[in-house]
Amino acid sequence: MSVEELKAKVEQRLDEIMPELVELSDDIFAHPELRFEEHHAKKVITELLEKHGMDVDHDVANLPTAFAAQVPGHTSKPRVGILSEYDALPEIGHACGHNLIGTSGVGTFLVLASIADELNGSVALYGTPGEEGGGGKITMLEADTFDTLDTVIMTHPIHTESMVDTPFLASTGLTLKFHGKPSHAAAAPEHGINAVDALVNTYVAVNGMRQRMPSDVNICGIIRSGGSAANVIPDYAELFYIVRADNWHKAKDAVDTVIQIAEGSAAAIGASVESEMMKNQHAEFQFYTETKHNPVLEDIFEENLKSIGVNVVPWTKEMGVGSTDFANVSYELPGMHLMLKLDGTDSPPHTREFAEAAGSENGRKWLREAILAMAFSAIDILQEKDRLDQVKQEFAAAD
Repeated sequence: MSVEELKAKVEQRLDEIMPELVELSDDIFAHPELRFEEHHAKKVITELLEKHGMDVDHDVANLPTAFAAQVPGHTSKPRVGILSEYDALPEIGHACGHNLIGTSGVGTFLVLASIADELNGSVALYGTPGEEGGGGKITMLEADTFDTLDTVIMTHPIHTESMVDTPFLASTGLTLKFHGKPSHAAAAPEHGINAVDALVNTYVAVNGMRQRMPSDVNICGIIRSGGSAANVIPDYAELFYIVRADNWHKAKDAVDTVIQIAEGSAAAIGASVESEMMKNQHAEFQFYTETKHNPVLEDIFEENLKSIGVNVVPWTKEMGVGSTDFANVSYELPGMHLMLKLDGTDSPPHTREFAEAAGSENGRKWLREAILAMAFSAIDILQEKDRLDQVKQEFAAAD
């Protein structure tokens, strides 16, 4: 069967299962769950996969909300991995569109399963929890979850035009816990050590430091705790930073500097401080890395996007940039993280407006385009050996 015939067959299969996929996306959207708490999302996804006869492994990498799925009897190489995310954000729910990301991965896997006997290789689906600040993919990497794969793909919604070359910044989270000594603020202030003073001094000093940092280093912080009564000298205060840079080594240098500032600010008033890397709760490596691009994969995806009528533009700084644990995966094997336009919003991800679009009819249109783009590209990767060889050569050359 030709590549064109296989693509026509998966499109037909998509038409057949689209109502189930829309129902799945709407269900996940209606039940937003934070990182590593995605029990409902995992349940409804894996139930749908098992309903369609797929083999599902649960609790992958010792993560209760992770899973892996494969087509029974189809594990040959080359092997394309499809990644799904399904965690939400505090207060604003699926404002990053992970209901769509999760469902698009499921849909891509199921339509490709319908032609499994015709593929020169196989496909697998991975449920990767905790992308929003948890680094689930890093934990799965450290457990060798993706070792059988030749390449890995996923698609993310975005408010701008579609892009195949979006860069991602390295990042990590840093929590600073300041400890002082409580006392009555009026009757015996001399017996207290104000943890908030240590926090404020740190915050001010870090702001001053940012003037001297390279322009590609970004540090953003919030005060999580600062006392509960004004007439009590607070013995505890907490500050949380997200540190980003164009590579993880720069991010680490910035984190080390912030910790030095915090330690000095605390010591100056007799307080103490604990620092915790909070980005990856279950992983040893504590950073989201920058992206390792694969121009051959980018070309394959752009060709298929254009074939289904999706406009593709080059990334520019004006379009913004974020961070993702997919970037860590891209350093271990060739990867493609497509950013696909979500109609109906001019607001970027992590806003209520973006969440509304992700749960609307525009989101359902996005699903179809994302599934076709990934399924068509997976077919090209598996059926055209020369293309896969080029993908691997490009990956090796980029080291």
